[in-house]
Formats: sequence, structure tokens, C-alpha cells
Amino acid sequence: MLTWCLLSSLLLGQTAAPPAPPPPAPVVIYAVGDIAIVGNAEFELRGRYDEAFAQIKPILADRDLAICNLEAPLTRRGQAMEGKEFTFRARPESLAAIKAAGFNVFGLANNHMLDFGAVGIKDTLASLQAAKVYYAGAGDNLKEARRPARVELAERGSSVAVLSYSMTFPEAFFATRFQPGTAPGNPEYVARDVAAARKDSAIVVVSSHWSAELLQEAKDYQIETARRAIENGARLVIGHHPHVLQGVEFYQGGVIFYSLGNFVFGSYSRHSRTSIITRVEFSASGELLKVEAIPVWVFNPEVKFRPRVLSGQEAEAVAQELRDLSKPYGTKVDYDPALGSIVFSPASPNP
Repeated sequence: MLTWCLLSSLLLGQTAAPPAPPPPAPVVIYAVGDIAIVGNAEFELRGRYDEAFAQIKPILADRDLAICNLEAPLTRRGQAMEGKEFTFRARPESLAAIKAAGFNVFGLANNHMLDFGAVGIKDTLASLQAAKVYYAGAGDNLKEARRPARVELAERGSSVAVLSYSMTFPEAFFATRFQPGTAPGNPEYVARDVAAARKDSAIVVVSSHWSAELLQEAKDYQIETARRAIENGARLVIGHHPHVLQGVEFYQGGVIFYSLGNFVFGSYSRHSRTSIITRVEFSASGELLKVEAIPVWVFNPEVKFRPRVLSGQEAEAVAQELRDLSKPYGTKVDYDPALGSIVFSPASPNP
């Protein structure tokens, strides 16, 4: 019968339609919180920086982008800012291990990037440029600090823009028209920059250093700024600075992680214990497809600055923590042991 149908089609001058091409593979974006290989982390790792990412590198293998907040300048030069309680700088050679783990986009807007002055920014940018990775959030002036990192995914006809802002003190770290520094998270800047980036990129990501240390409830200005970013075209907002987790919200086709917590951060804090590696999938055109997170234990008195991936009851405990934190936003949070991931979904249509 099949042969007769094919013969009939040929006799009638008809040809079978070619099979439809498969859809492009999704764009996969990972993100983590604060990375600062300084102080106690430097002492524990003793130059073996790759050990910090031993469990993380396999996870990031399928990434298009892996974003981190680099919370220390990469420099050996400069003078520590007078009067600042904590000043950080990391060895430039630590960058090779961070890159080798899979991280290829660095947010620089935070409250430590100018701890050792303008020379610290200059050395950091030079190291990132030499490593051929992407960065956003700091520069020689305000225009450069506000410029997005733009990652082309030509094989899928897509691109991603990443913007990075700081909403933390000291304000002296903010770039001006004539002064190097970080991008200030002025809501008008965020809205305009996102809208401009969306004209050229299918997916816009905003990385924000905000809130207060150890605070697990998002502040009003975080919610307002994040939602405004999405209203202007962002599809993913990731936050950091509290060193602990905050809730997750779906909003108008995008998703907001108010705080990802610590990752590899040079402190023995007994408050920073749980963290996540977000994994978000988008279509090539920018549609949000899947939102997951891998739960991680970052309690440095135990892990010694080598984050440990969680499973079983420990992972479910992190899911429960996020379930409680995300309740005000109506977000559904489940742990899937088969995937080893926490899965997020809106409990009702986006507002």
C-alpha cells in the first residue's frame, strides 16, 4: 500500500514534504552567587583553586552561559580603602580555575570591586580580557560600567545580554562620567539599559548586588527594581550580597532569584550554609522554558571552600527552605530526586 501511494504521488507530480527541522536546542544559563577566593579561602586552598570547583565543573558542562558575582578585584596592587571594615583582593591566577570550571560571564558590580582603588578595577578588567571571558558592571567610567556583556549564540540565531549593578554602599564605588567604578543600580538606569539591550538580544539577564547581609526577606526596592527590569524586557534577574538564600518569583514571563547566597566566599561564617546553582532554559527567541536549581552546601567550617552538591534529605531541606521563602510570590517548589534538582514553577498564571 505504501509503495502504491508513493507511486501515485510520483505519477501525479507530487513529492513528499521534507521533514520539519528539529527546533534549536534550548539556551542554558547557570548562575551562582558570590565568589571571592580571599582570606581564609586562599589559606585553605593554598593555590589549588581548582579544588573549589571539583563538584561543580561537571554540572556546568552543558552551559551556554555560567554567571558568577566576582566579589574581589583580581590584583596584587593598590592600597586598601581607608576606614572600610572588610577589604578584599584575590590573586589574578585564581581566575584560570574559575574559568576552567565553566564560568564565562562575570558580574563586577558589588561593594568590594574598588577595595584597592581604581588600579584594582584596571587589573581585573585586564585579567578578564586576557582570559577571553565576558564581564559587566564595572569600567573606566559610567558608560562602560553600564555596558552589557553580549554573548552571541550564532548557531541558534540567538544572543544573551548580561547587565550587572550594585545597590550597596559605599556609594564612592559608583562610576561617574569621569571616574572608574561600578554600575549603580539606579532604577532608571536599569530600565533604560534593559530596554536598550533587548533590542539586540533575545535574552536579557540582570545581576544585582543588593539587600542586606543575612536578610532572607527581599526588600521592597529589590522587588520593585526586579519587576521593572522584567517589564522592560529582562527574562532572568539574579541577586546576591545577603550571603543567604532569598525567595524566587515568576513575573510576566521572567523569573527572579532574589538571592543565590554564597558560593566560594572567603569567610568561615556560621550563617552561610545553603546555596544553589540555578539552571534556566530559554528558547532561542527568549521564551522561558524551565527553571531549576542544584542545591549546594557552602558551610565553610565543614567544606573548606569546596562547595558540596546535596542530595536526598539534605537537598529536600533546601527545597523546603526555598518553598517557605518563595511562598509570598506563589511559586511552586519541588525537589526531583531523579534529576537531583529543585524545580520551580508558577503556582498560578503570571500576574
